[in-house]
Amino acid sequence: MSRLAVQTGSWLLWEAEFGKVTLNNPTSLLAQEKIKPIPVEEYIGKQGRYAHLLNNPQK
Repeated sequence: MSRLAVQTGSWLLWEAEFGKVTLNNPTSLLAQEKIKPIPVEEYIGKQGRYAHLLNNPQK
């Protein structure tokens, strides 16, 4: 589940060392637009608490 959160861009994968912040892959590749994110619907669709968002999308 956490891998899917990172692949959709919903969660950033980063680290801070000695005051320097670095984005790790795949977050850095998403930020550079070298890869496309997975649709966030795949991430929230696997979580029951968000089912109402997929059943009744507002337009």
